[in-house]
Amino acid sequence: MHRVTLGTIYSQDNLRRVQIFRREDGTFGFDEEKYAEKEQCWIPLGFNSICDSQERAFTEARGRIPWLSEHQV
Repeated sequence: MHRVTLGTIYSQDNLRRVQIFRREDGTFGFDEEKYAEKEQCWIPLGFNSICDSQERAFTEARGRIPWLSEHQV
């Protein structure tokens, strides 16, 4: 399923990120990824969230990802 990234938030060390996205069916979600320096690519860490709005996806991400809950956006 195709999706559009609406925003990306990076950890302070830039080695983790969260992407908030919208799916083509109109639902929203988020993914957390970790940067693998050796491979020089982003590796998904999980989460298969389904939310009804971009704001809800962000709120859910903040509640489930420890470093993001402390991040100032």
